[in-house]
Amino acid sequence: MRPVPEGVDYSDADSWNARFAGQAAGRTGGEVLEELRASKEAFVAAAFQVAEDRFGEGRAAARIMETAGFGHYEEHLAPIREWRQREGI
Repeated sequence: MRPVPEGVDYSDADSWNARFAGQAAGRTGGEVLEELRASKEAFVAAAFQVAEDRFGEGRAAARIMETAGFGHYEEHLAPIREWRQREGI
């Protein structure tokens, strides 16, 4: 099984970020935060369902966790803080 669906390209992060931001337009800050919490919980739950051997060096699960895992949130920390300040949340 491929770690990326057929026809999907995750290499253009700016495009994906713009897509996600566009999907949040018109929603309250609280709604967006709740969706982000739920998404993170689903990601963590899914990661725990993956067999341990899939996290070995160079394996797909390890690469996914490195690029989309918890360290990824740090990349967006400053803009998220600015947004939360603007939204008062």
